[in-house]
Amino acid sequence: MTIKFYNSPSDPRVLTKHMNLLHELDNVSPYGEYNIMTPVFRIKPFQFYANCTHFEILEYHRYYFVDSITVLSGNLIEFRGKVDVLKTYDNVIRSCPAICTANEKIASSYIPDKKFPVDIRKEYITYEFDTSPFNVDTITTLSKNFVLNVAGGEGE
Repeated sequence: MTIKFYNSPSDPRVLTKHMNLLHELDNVSPYGEYNIMTPVFRIKPFQFYANCTHFEILEYHRYYFVDSITVLSGNLIEFRGKVDVLKTYDNVIRSCPAICTANEKIASSYIPDKKFPVDIRKEYITYEFDTSPFNVDTITTLSKNFVLNVAGGEGE
């Protein structure tokens, strides 16, 4: 089988990953009992093998995360992987119609999320004070005192 080794700086949870090809090997044989979802193979070391984050087995049309790299005696390294479903099926996933029903970013008004109700209307009320806004000198139970409460965070 033919295997391509990659380094990817992309987050593992994204659909489209930026992949940098590091090395390609032909005629690689699986090691031990073989599982197509979690392959294991032993090969000779190549330059930058320690930087591999992904590999692709062309015959299986699948991409894999590098689960572990073990340096063995006899000048061999053992690669263990697990299938990267998002990268493997990114074209299939992109071609599926979908409706967003949940919001990844809390309080975003662009995608409604019933678990976090958001009202995009903004209302500004301006109060003008004749004297000190906190009525420090004339505080009574009848005077109007204000408490400013600011909620939110990042500000967009």
